Amino acid sequence: GEGEGDAEGAGGDDSEGMLKHLVLTEVPELCAQQALSEQLMACDVAVLVFDPSSQRSLDYILALEQRLPARQPRILVSTKHDLTREGARSSSGTSKDPATAAAAARFEEAYAHCVTTELQPPVVTSATARLGTDGPNSVPDRIMLTALDPESAVPFSRSHKRKRDRRRFWVRLACLGAFASAAAVLGVSWYKRNEELVKGWYKEQHAKALAFLQPQTSKIRAQ
Repeated sequence: GEGEGDAEGAGGDDSEGMLKHLVLTEVPELCAQQALSEQLMACDVAVLVFDPSSQRSLDYILALEQRLPARQPRILVSTKHDLTREGARSSSGTSKDPATAAAAARFEEAYAHCVTTELQPPVVTSATARLGTDGPNSVPDRIMLTALDPESAVPFSRSHKRKRDRRRFWVRLACLGAFASAAAVLGVSWYKRNEELVKGWYKEQHAKALAFLQPQTSKIRAQ
């Protein structure tokens, strides 16, 4: 129910050029452990649904998220967004309902969690306002976009990308340094083996240069 935390799994056909199907499997709280151990391999996206009017609901899905595999894409969904909007007005002094203010505070906690873990903000829904069930940034829309781009819903994906980029940079730099060192060693080795040849070539070029410059110098002095 909306008063408890729920988890859903989404899967689809990822063949390019094929029709995509969105398959949702609701996982009740009592079956969460079984789903974590047996069904996640077939799950493209874990959808964690919480009720902002219940602190237990938020705590449950945050604890459940910690048990997901590190690279498992996940989405947070907040129900009863009409309460959080009313709570936001309450915090600004236009409403006096403490329950809605608490709901808004819990939504902000979930939002801050997403910012900290580099996840997208929670999708907001409301059965009363018919919000989040259709159109851009609705639950189906976010699930499909995440299934097509799983990295966008993996915690700390931007940090991992920056670390990978840094590792690649240092690996490339090390390879370039090794290549330059090898080239220098080969150059020195070749020079030692052909030192007399190199010196002879240098003397020959030096003599040619002198032979060319001497007539020019004589003409300049005559003038």
